[in-house]
Amino acid sequence: MATNTILGLGVGLFNAALGKNYLSDLANAENGGMSLLQIADVLDGIPQFTIDVMGGKTTEQQVDQFLSHYGLTSASGAAYTAAKGFVEGQLSAGKGFGAITVAANDYLLGSGVAADFQPTATLLKNKIAVATTFSKTYSSESVATLQGVLAGVTVDMDTAEEIDA
Repeated sequence: MATNTILGLGVGLFNAALGKNYLSDLANAENGGMSLLQIADVLDGIPQFTIDVMGGKTTEQQVDQFLSHYGLTSASGAAYTAAKGFVEGQLSAGKGFGAITVAANDYLLGSGVAADFQPTATLLKNKIAVATTFSKTYSSESVATLQGVLAGVTVDMDTAEEIDA
């Protein structure tokens, strides 16, 4: 359970698989007593997030970048509008993207997800499944490489063969 939750942070914050080395480091931090929220808060402050993912973007562009990790764009209709309002509200309340990721993943991976968010929840689960498979064996220090692992993941990937491919 902890591994999928940590892998969900990689998806939400970086739109990337974590890889074996980063996953091991983060799992050790969690096993050492850090909460998922503490780990998320650390991750949203590292250069790989602040520069590689969010660098040079306005707050509105950062929100859209974050939502894109979940497959939400302005073409996503009501789900995008609701999610954007949530993220903007959380940022205005002083929350960071780490805390927002934990909240978003808790909702999307929980029960009772609204119909508008079902595709988003499925995409997150599929990205976590691909990240899990990749991170069992492979690793990289490159954010772009780790993002590339998830580049082809879609909502429609629902077989183990597709996810393992």
